[in-house]
Amino acid sequence: MKKLFLVIFLSVACSAFAQDIMSEFEAYKNQQNAEFKKFISNGSYYSEPVDTKPIDTSTTSATPKTAGIQNYKDYKAAFDSYIEKAEEQFTIFTAPGFNPQQYAAQAADLDEGSFNAYYIQIMQKDGVYSVSYRITYNDDYKVLKAWRDPSFKSKLSDNEKILYNEATSVLSRITDKNMSDFNKVLAIHDYLVLNVTYDKKAVSNPKANPNSFKAYGAMLEKNAVCDGYTKSMNLLGNMAEVKTVKVNGTSGKIPHSWNKIVIGGDWYNVDVTFDDPSNVPANVIYYDYFNVADSLLQADHIWIQSKYPAATASKYNYFVYNGLVANNYSQFTELVKGRVNAGKNKYISVYLTDYSEGGYPLDFIRSMGLKNLRYNVPAGKSGVFTLIYD
Repeated sequence: MKKLFLVIFLSVACSAFAQDIMSEFEAYKNQQNAEFKKFISNGSYYSEPVDTKPIDTSTTSATPKTAGIQNYKDYKAAFDSYIEKAEEQFTIFTAPGFNPQQYAAQAADLDEGSFNAYYIQIMQKDGVYSVSYRITYNDDYKVLKAWRDPSFKSKLSDNEKILYNEATSVLSRITDKNMSDFNKVLAIHDYLVLNVTYDKKAVSNPKANPNSFKAYGAMLEKNAVCDGYTKSMNLLGNMAEVKTVKVNGTSGKIPHSWNKIVIGGDWYNVDVTFDDPSNVPANVIYYDYFNVADSLLQADHIWIQSKYPAATASKYNYFVYNGLVANNYSQFTELVKGRVNAGKNKYISVYLTDYSEGGYPLDFIRSMGLKNLRYNVPAGKSGVFTLIYD
């Protein structure tokens, strides 16, 4: 959950506006007319603590008092410039008469991939506002910045430096520059599924293990909730030069996060968390949520779709790309028998387009002599059939 602590300071005195803006506003810090807290659900159960002490505007990075910001477009551009530099504390000044209060939180709320907690202090004097932010950044965002700009590495915390080294090492082991974007994303997806365990305890008690909500928890401690999986995919995907973003929403009325990635110029959804079920053998990897379109994902995921690029393509969906789509019972039996005879894995997944409950007899599978059969069938007329055996 992204936290927003918004404190509005309104001045009462009306002395001449002649001295340095920041020092004048500083004199009014204690004249607090209203204070309130607002929490924005942002696809996560937990966010980093954020310091809510009043901000000393004389020590922050700040837009010049002559900047003359008087509309949301310019305000958001100024805000984004500080986020791009990962400034942890900064102040934006507006032109006289422009009230930024309705935009202060809106600008921050749109930037979901960079940080998960922030504090805002708004002060006003003679119609001129100063909006000061204190930001807590996500570890994947800062490490990715250091990857792209080595000079930024000195700004990383000790844990972020460890994460930087681990992400670099993992990426060098599981990918190479000659791989296609599809195979890069597949390698990262499979690495996370096989090496990270879903942290059920952190869901019920987030403060017990806050690292599970970070890329650090997934990559170093091998425990994570959805945010840890998502931030790790975001970090590794972008390091592998595949455009990757974080999506926040819900599933089953519970806050949830996943990724959108670009392959072949088209956007796809990837939900690593949902492809890592806890009730299957450790070597089993699901691909039900690998490169799926919005139309499929919305069956059990909810998000504000207008905030993210639309995913409408199917070419690089795992099942389409690998020829694992069965449009009828004959194709289904052929695919299952072919995969069993190949003997590469002890599990098989096939996407069925016309399945209905009880509509596909499975006697042919039972007659193949496979031991300890377990399988899942689609809940509706289409979906993924998964077979696991010993």
